[in-house]
Amino acid sequence: MVDTVTSRIVSNSAKSLAMRFTNFSDATGESGVVKVDATSASNGYQGVAPGTSLKIQYINWAVTGVAVLRIRWQATADEDAFICSYDGQIDFSPYGCIKAPAITGITGSLKFTTNGFVAGSGYDVFLVMIKGVPQT
Repeated sequence: MVDTVTSRIVSNSAKSLAMRFTNFSDATGESGVVKVDATSASNGYQGVAPGTSLKIQYINWAVTGVAVLRIRWQATADEDAFICSYDGQIDFSPYGCIKAPAITGITGSLKFTTNGFVAGSGYDVFLVMIKGVPQT
């Protein structure tokens, strides 16, 4: 058996992207799973791949069990963007949003890694992202 996961686009415009992700774990967990592929224009980005211009504006999360979800920037050595435990929400827009770091191999894509997931653990995450791609 494997974790039951979903990833879906809630809204998509030329400037922003909102997605919802869920996981109900059988204790398998996830490790470095790309959830937002910022390198491909064919992944619901309306023909434009945001790449390293992608920024996290808002996160609403609920993590069940004594577990942690790490949202990580994909790079040569992945780097944490945000770590979720329990539940909460935060709007980063007053602080300039969470931007992809200027590190080796950064793609702008986001990966999920779970830590401490046992049978019955899970997460429900809602992300709003700014594409940051210049509009013509």
